[in-house]
Amino acid sequence: IVVIGFLAVKSFLTPMGPIGAPVGNYGTEAFFESFLQGYLTMDAIAALVFGIVIIQSIRAKGVEDKNTILKTTAYAGFIAAAGLS
Repeated sequence: IVVIGFLAVKSFLTPMGPIGAPVGNYGTEAFFESFLQGYLTMDAIAALVFGIVIIQSIRAKGVEDKNTILKTTAYAGFIAAAGLS
C-alpha cells in the first residue's frame, strides 16, 4: 500500500508528459467508462480465480479424471452463465 501511495504521489509531482485530451467516451462520460473498463478487467482476473476454486472443489470430491473435471467445470460455467443472464 505504501508503494502504491508513493507511485500515486510521484505521478502528480513529476508526470511523464503533458496531460492529453480525453479520447472517446472519456470526454463525456469519464466515470462510467472508467468504471466499466475496470469492472471488465477485474472480471477477467476473477474468472481465473473462480475457475481454480471450482476445479479444486471438484478434486476435493475425489474426481481425478481430466475429462470429468472438464465436463463438470463446463457444466458449472453454464449454470453460472444462466444465473447471471
